[in-house]
Amino acid sequence: MMLLDMLLPAITTRKLLKPLIPLLKRMSLDKIYNPKIHETNFFLPETDDIAIHFRYAEGILSWIYFSSWQRYASTEDLEQSVRNAAEKEKFIHYLRQIHENNIYQFSKRMISKSFFGIFNIETILKVFPVAKIIVLLRDPLEAVPSLMSLEKSVQANLYDFDRQDERTKIRFFENLYAMSLFYYKYVDGLFSHEKFKDKLQLVTYSELRNDFKCTMLRIMDYCELERHPNILHAIEMQNNKQSSFKTEHKYSLEDFSLSKKQILQDFDFIYSRL
Repeated sequence: MMLLDMLLPAITTRKLLKPLIPLLKRMSLDKIYNPKIHETNFFLPETDDIAIHFRYAEGILSWIYFSSWQRYASTEDLEQSVRNAAEKEKFIHYLRQIHENNIYQFSKRMISKSFFGIFNIETILKVFPVAKIIVLLRDPLEAVPSLMSLEKSVQANLYDFDRQDERTKIRFFENLYAMSLFYYKYVDGLFSHEKFKDKLQLVTYSELRNDFKCTMLRIMDYCELERHPNILHAIEMQNNKQSSFKTEHKYSLEDFSLSKKQILQDFDFIYSRL
């Protein structure tokens, strides 16, 4: 879904506001997300977590935006707080509703990108029994500081981050670290569970980066997608660009008082899957 689809899920509303589309196309959202970190536009695809956030003011993004500042009595309390925010059946039923709107309009197969969905695998398989679920796994050495850098940028607008006292900033990053560790443990638990053995397809960032063509063909076969010549040509074109791609999002472990040794130790359980 595009961001606009998430903000205006009702087809009638979209039709009524159609005359405003030229104006929306000119509007910049760069004050919310730094475009070097995450390019945002009303007419660009977005993660479905945004739809949940605007509908319920809940979900894992809401936890990151607001609950990550809180003081928790224990790691277990923080982890339960994350689950309480993300693990709700109503989210999946709402996504079914708005995805059905899009299917009605375009008659195309829908792709849902979601962070909170990992906590709702059972509900997803119940509501969408033929769903093909791909879990995209990124090296914690990249993912953890990337998340912290992104959220620091967002929080600069939400809470004037730079003016917060040092203890509050430290707690914020410690909570994001604990949440990330819990997230990876939860993912690892799903792949270790016999119940989900044949329900999930693991794809790593390094595979997409270093073996893009073969990885995309594997995904297509898993999703039972036709190898149409136009798609194969697009994959080939992107495959030629992969090796030269360089992100403009700059960050380092040291920016957040992290070390490679610490992350390798804390996340050692996941590296057998990367």
